[in-house]
Amino acid sequence: MDLTPRAYHGLCTLNNLIYMIGGFDGSDHFNTVRCYDPVANTWHERACMYQARCYVSVVAHDGLIYALGGYNGRTRMSSVERYYPDKNQWEMTTPMNKQRSDASAASLTGKIYIVGGFNGQEVLSSAEVFDPDTKQWSFIRSMLSPRSGVSLIAYRDCLYALGGFNGYSRLNTGERFNPQRGGDWQEVTEMFSARSNFATVLLDDMIFVIGGFNGSTTIPHVECYDGDTMEWYDAAPMNLNRSALSACVLAGLPNARSFSYLAKAVPAAGADQAHHS
Repeated sequence: MDLTPRAYHGLCTLNNLIYMIGGFDGSDHFNTVRCYDPVANTWHERACMYQARCYVSVVAHDGLIYALGGYNGRTRMSSVERYYPDKNQWEMTTPMNKQRSDASAASLTGKIYIVGGFNGQEVLSSAEVFDPDTKQWSFIRSMLSPRSGVSLIAYRDCLYALGGFNGYSRLNTGERFNPQRGGDWQEVTEMFSARSNFATVLLDDMIFVIGGFNGSTTIPHVECYDGDTMEWYDAAPMNLNRSALSACVLAGLPNARSFSYLAKAVPAAGADQAHHS
């Protein structure tokens, strides 16, 4: 199968499989899809998307995989397609109201949310929600700051939009939105490191942010956010500096030890360090 390196791709997990979607290798924009089975330790090709997409937002929702927006090498896109794993087929669905590449999407309470991104002219602060039952997109309250290269994650019934690029600088700020309560986005505690195009996952009821670009260089730094204390803590850095990466969490793997390694210990002073709200 094609093992071309990828950046600016989408990644998600579904049924204990990892799907890598679209991306860019420095010259080509891809519509291809790779699927990794961590138990069998094998990669497989899956059906290609209708459109090539890098800077794509990807989210698993209700047994399907959605690929939203992105850049095809010519234009920033508003189109959306979704993948049926049992049929190994993609289908086009309702496009977003805005063209968005370098945005971020998350699933929460039966709906799909997408925030920020770049439309070819400006960095966006707008946000939209998709209702799969009606197949309609609607705007929700815009973020406090425009953000491309942002990470959106659902955490404790809220949406957290973290980091990104506002058109001038990389951000260490974040904001939170509760769709059930409505109202405005609210600022959350700042991260230690400004970063865009980084990975974000939930693990042990904490948000982990991984790598990214700080405006000068790619970084290996990892931080975790504890919703109980509303503080950020340093975690062990990666062995490599990485930006335009993706990450995911799989639970209950019978061969988890096969994928683990002994990380460098975080110095005690760093372990005690935290940001307070």
